[in-house]
Amino acid sequence: MTRRIIITGGGTGGHVYPALSVAEKIRADYPGIEILYIGTKGLESRVIPEHGFRFEMIDSAGLRRQTITRTITGIFRAGMGAARSIRIFKTFKPDAVFGTGGYVAGPVLLAAFLTGVPYFLHEQNVRPGFVTRLFSSGAAKVMVSFEATKKYLRKGDIKVTGLPVRAEALERKKDESLGLEKEKNTLLVLGGSQGSRCLNSAVLSALDRIAGPDRQMLWLTGPNDYKELSKTTSAKMKIVLKPYLDNIGAAYTAADLAVCRSGAGTLSELAIFGIPAILVPFAAAAYNHQMENAHEIAKTGAARVLEEKNLDRLAEEINDLLSKPDSRKKMSQTFLKLARPDAARDIAGEIVNV
Repeated sequence: MTRRIIITGGGTGGHVYPALSVAEKIRADYPGIEILYIGTKGLESRVIPEHGFRFEMIDSAGLRRQTITRTITGIFRAGMGAARSIRIFKTFKPDAVFGTGGYVAGPVLLAAFLTGVPYFLHEQNVRPGFVTRLFSSGAAKVMVSFEATKKYLRKGDIKVTGLPVRAEALERKKDESLGLEKEKNTLLVLGGSQGSRCLNSAVLSALDRIAGPDRQMLWLTGPNDYKELSKTTSAKMKIVLKPYLDNIGAAYTAADLAVCRSGAGTLSELAIFGIPAILVPFAAAAYNHQMENAHEIAKTGAARVLEEKNLDRLAEEINDLLSKPDSRKKMSQTFLKLARPDAARDIAGEIVNV
């Protein structure tokens, strides 16, 4: 008898890529299981079909920090999404549902609850989002990235698995086309898949103060700022600018220090490679979750936290760490201890075994 699993989560890469990682692991390790992904017309509608998974679209909308009119509209759209999900359930007949959050997951999980299908959750951040908090008590199991998340979820079966990391981020490989010199200290700057204008501006302002002949920088600007920054050069330091790297493992392989946001996905990838980091949490993140993520890592000694309001100190922090190889080595060793490269396999096993 064929078993079937519905996977859902979307809106941002932070929800989509962990869900995709688990889907790929189930497909690889349990080939007899059928997988259907339910999402919206966001990022998942492009990424999931590209990876060969069946995809069904529903309508949904977020409810957080909106006007009364938008909240009512959001509730209506979520209700329509749940009704559409129930119809999909009747046709597909899933044995289980796995959700990674985002507003698309709410209607699908509601459909699972109403139809009696066991569902599983994964929470990426230290502080759980609205969907996780709403549905955690009824979940067959809640998987989390951080031990600290347990204090926010007092009900339900909770297991710390870490965050599923995309396969390409696990590949340790060098990319000669980047033109980096192996004998120089490499500073990696990345603001997520879309980049960060705030972070890019701070790095540009600090450029003259962090440049040095024994240093080079791999700067992933994001697509929005790349054109404006593409002509940035320094007479004192080699700079390689890219809007984004599909082979992100090559960037991590080259890096001696990272300056980045503190999304859960980025932190998990840094841990696997043991890259010491200066974390600049996105101040407008929902529930201030990036700040909590950053401080959870920083208290272990694996990274430093620099808030957006203090970005005028960025050059000072970079120079301090690049001048202290022993400190970076200690940070790297600490970060490596936090890594959970088998998270996708562990989560897939939890779902399939039930």
